[in-house]
Amino acid sequence: MLEKHTQQIKLPLCGSSPAIFGIEHNARALASLAKLDEDRETTDSSFFLVGTLSPGNENAIHRLEFSDETEMVHKKSAVFYQGEIWSLAASCLNHNLFSVVYGPSHEKKAEAISFQTEEEELELSTVCTLSLDGTENHKYSHIECDWNPNESHHVCTMNTSGSVACWDVNVGNQYFAHNIGTHDLIHATIKWSPHQQGKRIAVGCGPDICFEDISSGRTELKIENSHIQAVRSIDFNPNNQYIMATAGDDGYIKQWDLRKTTVPLSISQSHSHWVWSIQYNHLYDRFIISSGSDGEVLLNNFVMPTNDIGDGAGFNPDSSSTVSGSDADIDTEKTIEDQQAEECWKQLQSNCIAARYEDHEDSVYRSVWSQTDTWTFASLSFDGRFLISRVPDCVKFAVLLE
Repeated sequence: MLEKHTQQIKLPLCGSSPAIFGIEHNARALASLAKLDEDRETTDSSFFLVGTLSPGNENAIHRLEFSDETEMVHKKSAVFYQGEIWSLAASCLNHNLFSVVYGPSHEKKAEAISFQTEEEELELSTVCTLSLDGTENHKYSHIECDWNPNESHHVCTMNTSGSVACWDVNVGNQYFAHNIGTHDLIHATIKWSPHQQGKRIAVGCGPDICFEDISSGRTELKIENSHIQAVRSIDFNPNNQYIMATAGDDGYIKQWDLRKTTVPLSISQSHSHWVWSIQYNHLYDRFIISSGSDGEVLLNNFVMPTNDIGDGAGFNPDSSSTVSGSDADIDTEKTIEDQQAEECWKQLQSNCIAARYEDHEDSVYRSVWSQTDTWTFASLSFDGRFLISRVPDCVKFAVLLE
């Protein structure tokens, strides 16, 4: 009988060594691109867009392809002459369509843009100008965009004057417009729900969250004082229509049950400064990646009553513990991995930080999951450091063995 060697796993784990790619200018705009069309090519690569923020230099939009096989990042770029890029959002269903917010800090504008790839370059073309309030100048201190998860060409916008609008960029038509009655916001935050047939949009109004019903044109729900300070990021649970998450300048990440919003379902304060970005994992909604001005990226594990987390049935870490002959080395490795996964699994039964990624040296404005690989995500810090990171194997195996 082979002796077991148990290695204790203590969460949070440090993330494995990331793939690091340096952008030549400061940057804060990052988006995850949809999978390539099936009729074009099949690939396991993950694709991301990055936009630079340089007042005194030419700015650029970079399409970054990360190959899981080679662990290399390949870049195709286009010069962006319109100015500094503040945020990017990509169509959920069209690989070649995205929105960009650009311009001086006091005079931002927004456009929907399509791109084509030509050898080492991108060719950009404006599809639709996203002008809010029906004005020609549309000058606001901040604009935010998000795309309908169920429609490839529908995008919503919000500005710090409280104007919310929805667009069909294929025809350049604004088919929804509403002012939430709040002006001079510090930050514009907007998220399109994948549920209710795409009829609901959530917007951050300072510390409050408003839910806009596109079909009726009314604010159907409001969570007042959801955070002590401004709400910076909102995301809907992709697998549960009633659950959503928010993050803000108070450093908190909160989850809410929209059927009862008097108190949050969970509260976490693992960041020491503003939380700029949160996003649920597309498949395993217990995981939320977050990033903030403290320079950290966190893999948050939330176990909610609504989640079917299982009772461990079928988890058998000792299934390969007895070995013989020449297979001893291989099976020993499997046994140790199973024991590590079992220890991880036990700790993941309560809310915790599953992994901490500390490879950035500046504020991390955005972190996004790959739309190709469930276990891969990207993050971008202001100094232009772009990182591709993965969920630690121990955590991955623990979840897969549930």
